[in-house]
Amino acid sequence: MPRNETLHRIYNLAVVIPITIVALPVMALISLALLFTQGPGILHFGERLGRDGRRFNMIKFRTLDTEAQRLSRTGALPKDSGLETPLGRFLRASRLDELPQLFNILLGDMNIYGPRPVRPVLAEAEMRRNPLYGMRFHVKPGLIGHTQAYMPHDATRRLRAKYNYILCTNPVYYRMELALCLQVGMRVLSRALVEIWLHLRPRKDHAAAAQEARRARRWQLGLRLDTSKTEIPVIGISHDRIIMAQRLSQPMPGRVDLIIRVRPTGTRKAVISLTEIGPVRDGYAYAYAPGNEVAIYMIDRYPMSEPAIPPRPPKPVSAPFRQADRQGPMTGAKGISAK
Repeated sequence: MPRNETLHRIYNLAVVIPITIVALPVMALISLALLFTQGPGILHFGERLGRDGRRFNMIKFRTLDTEAQRLSRTGALPKDSGLETPLGRFLRASRLDELPQLFNILLGDMNIYGPRPVRPVLAEAEMRRNPLYGMRFHVKPGLIGHTQAYMPHDATRRLRAKYNYILCTNPVYYRMELALCLQVGMRVLSRALVEIWLHLRPRKDHAAAAQEARRARRWQLGLRLDTSKTEIPVIGISHDRIIMAQRLSQPMPGRVDLIIRVRPTGTRKAVISLTEIGPVRDGYAYAYAPGNEVAIYMIDRYPMSEPAIPPRPPKPVSAPFRQADRQGPMTGAKGISAK
């Protein structure tokens, strides 16, 4: 909530005008690339609700084909739908497709920071479920939103609405806004460079396995198979499977706890179910499925690091991993180095 509407508007213009000038060459390059790869119609104008429910057209670079636009009219497009234009995946992953919304800020439809603009049909559905959902329309929507910056793609609308309600009932803190703006800007730049690198180098199976292992090491993942404190380290994780050092003892329980270590507040827990796949190069693989919405959020936010600003992993190495290294094959941790 702005303390003074006029000063808040001046603040938004003072920040966004220099950013727009710096971003213009980047937007020109993206426009030319889109023109050559997908032809005319490089911009997408989507109807959104702004402050007090006023409708406006939010501007983005077009990253989806016409079929995707039809499918997403009444809901969010599923992740990994495969309906992006040739450059669409890169622009969406790097968040560069949002750059034209700088002009929405200049026009006064949006602010730099606020809840992300929502489609009218989705807003109507959510307000029927949640009477407090409309609190977001007491302020202008933003280019940078708290839920967009800190939450993964699959975070539920209920969870996003809760955080938006908290923010929309509190006054603006400009120092925190500017710090978040800088963080998001640096993250978008680094993600764009990473995506360019991934497109340029050939993808190999061993590279994917190495990435799975890095995720497990970084977050010091473990499985708890029962109510005891016995924990078996995970040596690799991707969107659809986990890798253990060896096969788990049989029979396996229907659901297990995936333990995630974070900094500075300790651990997070995600309930998952496992299905045996079989031996792989460096261990034994299991397909997993999150048991609830919280588990989806925890896995996407921490090991997968999907938010624009991911959380910080723990300092290596926590006690359970040292213990596992000493215990060896009894816990399935044989061959895992404390380093």
